[in-house]
Amino acid sequence: MRIDEYCEQRYLLEKSVGSAYGRNLLRWCGQFHEFARVTLKRLRVEQYNKWVVHLEQIGTYAPITIRKMSGGVLSVWNHAAKHGCAKWPETGRIRRVQVVRRSPCAWTDGELRDLLDVVRSVKGDFTFGVSKSLYYDAALRVAYDTGLRRGDLFGLDVADVARNGVISTVQGKTLEGHVCRVRPATHKSFVALANHIASVGLEHWQTPLKWPKSSMEQLYTGWRCIRWLAGVEKDGAFQMLRRTGATQVEIAQPGAATQFLGQLTPGLAQQSYVDRAQLPAILPPDVEEAG
Repeated sequence: MRIDEYCEQRYLLEKSVGSAYGRNLLRWCGQFHEFARVTLKRLRVEQYNKWVVHLEQIGTYAPITIRKMSGGVLSVWNHAAKHGCAKWPETGRIRRVQVVRRSPCAWTDGELRDLLDVVRSVKGDFTFGVSKSLYYDAALRVAYDTGLRRGDLFGLDVADVARNGVISTVQGKTLEGHVCRVRPATHKSFVALANHIASVGLEHWQTPLKWPKSSMEQLYTGWRCIRWLAGVEKDGAFQMLRRTGATQVEIAQPGAATQFLGQLTPGLAQQSYVDRAQLPAILPPDVEEAG
């Protein structure tokens, strides 16, 4: 049996993983098999390491992506070994992908205001009839206020937002419950978008930020135009808004970004989302003044 076949027929059926990650994992296992060309029974660390080196050399993937790919394949291999379908990998010989962790980058509050100013003046509709200005205004505000991931934003229902702005939801990636909040202006923008979508006869008015996968390029082209008009050089869209919200929360209340993002791993928010360059400077006492 091939590792991608095992992934599809055993691993994904027995392990509880998200649908998006499951598709990625199956694709990664298929790519590994195309490179190694061996069955699970004949799989050895040498083939795995050569594949990782190949991924590093071709320059297609970032190191963090290669780590995810190789780690996913390794998890399927370990599962197969546990059930007697493959030999155990020699852990001491497995190649580890080195990832240089740079400080995350987020928009400043000034850049966010500039983006919002541009969004208010955007003209025209998307090809499916929704106002660009109403959509981007609601998307920017909700994403910033809540720090929700793109998939959770797309699935956010009007009924999920209470009158006081509190949102109680389940995060699609982690399946963990999460409570966040939007300010009144954001709630008003979100409801206005829902009413507009209902008025043009589209069925997804209850989840107004939902976006058709076939038109994703149209969405991000719009974001790029908004950034250009606002004079904001930092690239990004939904994830950048998630980082920006986390950074502003951390500035206002140190240590609160973890709760804001709904994360369980201590320090992950500060490591991967908070733009440390925007935090108040921390310096030791001035030795000249101390003397």
